[in-house]
Amino acid sequence: MIMKTKPIRYFGDIRYTDLENPLKRPICWKVIQNTYKKQRKTIDCLRAKSRRQANKIWSLQALTNHLKRINMISENAQHMLDVSDYMFIF
Repeated sequence: MIMKTKPIRYFGDIRYTDLENPLKRPICWKVIQNTYKKQRKTIDCLRAKSRRQANKIWSLQALTNHLKRINMISENAQHMLDVSDYMFIF
């Protein structure tokens, strides 16, 4: 009697015996590569998002400093704007 095995779709589905099997090894390798590519893409997207947010905060701080320097806003208003910038990070 031949037992059906679960198809290998995810990294967690791979067992050590699958890697020893020469027929399943290429399938396992493709699953590993695809998992790595997806994780790498997610990490890169999150890094880019973090970098964009940091740049936005930096530019807002630069803007409030500039407005304070040319006396367009008070020091209290600058402080309130700077504090509200940090509230969006967390």
